[in-house]
Parts: sequence; C-alpha cells; structure tokens
Amino acid sequence: MKVWAVIVTVAALVAALVDGGTGGAQPAASELTQATVVNVSLYEHGIKLSKRTVPTGTVVFRIVNSGKIKHAFRAGGRTTPLLRPGQRATLTVTFAKAGTVTLVCTVKGHARKGMARRLTVATPALQETAVDVSMFEMGFKLSRSEVPPGTVVFRVVNDGKVPHDFRISGKGTPMLGPGGRATLTVAFPQPGSFTFVCTVEGHAGAGMVGKLIVK
Repeated sequence: MKVWAVIVTVAALVAALVDGGTGGAQPAASELTQATVVNVSLYEHGIKLSKRTVPTGTVVFRIVNSGKIKHAFRAGGRTTPLLRPGQRATLTVTFAKAGTVTLVCTVKGHARKGMARRLTVATPALQETAVDVSMFEMGFKLSRSEVPPGTVVFRVVNDGKVPHDFRISGKGTPMLGPGGRATLTVAFPQPGSFTFVCTVEGHAGAGMVGKLIVK
C-alpha cells in the first residue's frame, strides 16, 4: 500500500508541474477544435504574434520565451507563470465581443519598453449557403438539412401537382403552382433548429413540415 501511495503522489506532482507551465486548466477537446491558434514569441523587448487579427471565440495562445531573461504573458485577464528563457506555455482565452485588446508582458517595466501589442478581435463574416428545396405531395426534399450560421439562399421549386409554398423563420415564398420556382434568402446568425412548412391548409399535417439545423 505504501508503494502505491508513493506512485500516486509522484503522479500528482508531475500533473501539477505540467499544469503550472500552461497557465491554467487545459480546454476541452471540443473547444480546441473550434479555437484560433496564435503563436507568441517573447523577447527583449517585444512580442511577436503569428496573427494580429482573430475572430470572436476561443483563442489558444502558444507562447515561447525567446529572450534571455524571464517574461510573462497576459491576454484577456489571464496570465502565464513567469517563463524562463526557452520555456513554453499555453494560454486559452475566450473573447466574446469584437474590439481591440492589449497583450503585455507583466514583468515590471517591460510593457513600457515595448512588450505590448494590440490584437484585433473581429466578428466573423457570415457565410452564404445555397439550399435546393423540392416541394411535392406531401413533403419536402432539401439538398442539405444542416448549414453553418450565416445567410441561406433557398432555391425552391414545386415539383408537385398542386400549389405549395415554403416558409421558415418568419419568411416565405409566394404560393407556387406546379413547376413554379422562387428564391428565398434568410439570415441565420445563430445556431439552432428551425422549422419549415407549407402553409396550405392541411399540408403540414400531411407531412409538409421539417427541420433545418444551423450549427
């Protein structure tokens, strides 16, 4: 039992040392896949960034002290430990709003000597996605049922034998006779599930209803 206790203690010490070198808890894998990575080099007396503009969301700063004296890096209210020459750290920060943030070395006097950089946080441009919609008795067929956030252009055609329309998120096409076509543009800036429907009486209940997933 004493041997196991020693092993557990050593493992805990190693984990603590590793965490201490990263400037905080590691982000979840799902966060990392959506994160923007910025490589940071600290030196006397400046900060070099691989990116000067990032989108809103999670940013992973991968920092290395390329200088000859100790430095520490702060971003978004979070700070690495004091880094020796050649030492590395990772800092994960979430920027919820667009704007300009200042990145600094927190060692006294270093920011004033030039170890301060501005990082622009920008709102990502909305993506435009085209979705082909076929209407028939009694249903819809979409070329894709999942789209990214942004603007969706629905290219709608009535392949049925009676009039139908297509309505989603408060917008809709005119009533289309057999063979009729229309284009409907709708903005979906946020993820979610959105119901589309034919508004002809009884058609939704007969199957002309579905979901578009924005993610």
